[in-house]
Amino acid sequence: MAFDDCPPSVDPAQDAVNQTRLRHAVARDARAMHSDGGSDAAAVEQSPIDQTQAELPRFSKPRLPRGYDHPARLKLANERTVRWLERCKAAHGRPHDQALFGIVQGGASEETRTWSAERVCGIELPGYAIGGVAVGERSDDIARVVRHTAPLLPWEKPRYLMGVGYERDILAAVLAGVDMFDCVLPTRNGRNANAFTPTGQVRLRNARFAEDSGPIQEGCDCAACSPSSHDAAFGDGNEIPNNSRSSRASRPAGNDSPFTRAYIRHLFLAGEMLGPILVSLHNLRYFQRFMSDLRATISTDEWGAFALRWPIASAGMPAGLVPLGPGASGHAA
Repeated sequence: MAFDDCPPSVDPAQDAVNQTRLRHAVARDARAMHSDGGSDAAAVEQSPIDQTQAELPRFSKPRLPRGYDHPARLKLANERTVRWLERCKAAHGRPHDQALFGIVQGGASEETRTWSAERVCGIELPGYAIGGVAVGERSDDIARVVRHTAPLLPWEKPRYLMGVGYERDILAAVLAGVDMFDCVLPTRNGRNANAFTPTGQVRLRNARFAEDSGPIQEGCDCAACSPSSHDAAFGDGNEIPNNSRSSRASRPAGNDSPFTRAYIRHLFLAGEMLGPILVSLHNLRYFQRFMSDLRATISTDEWGAFALRWPIASAGMPAGLVPLGPGASGHAA
């Protein structure tokens, strides 16, 4: 599947198509090496070896452009995924202390997802993942694919949803029976002054927070909102540069006081590293509490009360937030 010999296209649009095909063309059972544009047939076996320090290595898989759901291309990519997984398992040298997960793919096609789940889950592994659902789709599409795919994975093994995500997406996945998640969202948004709260994100760069003496979130126990509970050694933070435009952009005296929205906004405007650190710490703690509450609610089955505590997550969810039945709402990590 090589396009190097294709003559140059005189049509710019067709040339763009050819370039896209070339970028995503992969020889049989070889992995494209995007760093140098080449490929390496041994890279599949090398993948788990490269991740020897990881507790949860994941095998290499073909990468398709976002929204690429052409049936023939999906079929080829999924067949290659299964072959790669078989080779990765054979090459994996630490099965007793390192969990190698298989990844179910298939784009937005439920038929292809079913095919992938049957093949991937037919290979005995410690756990299984759902991939390819956090690459720009709407929340409704993510939920649809996850609701279809999660019940196809073994109930007795951990189910891992990759790259998710926002509260609503996590809640929908837990209700479908997913146990584990990973996402850069808390720290990526934290670096950009976007703080998560149960009612929605607070964009701390906004001018309306220039005089706001409150914490990011009332009642939050993170190191930014409640530093005394963490013995945070950030200093008093009372002195601010003369070029500050806010009379309230300082943190109140004493380590018992929270870092105010105004002060955190000032840190971002001044380019101070402490700003992204504080909001990232808040976001990480926010999602820790969110997941803890999810685990507790699985035990109590009080989903209505959960919806009241986390309105941003439950907005638009099915009435009553009732789990889907057997195999759903199982563990939640």
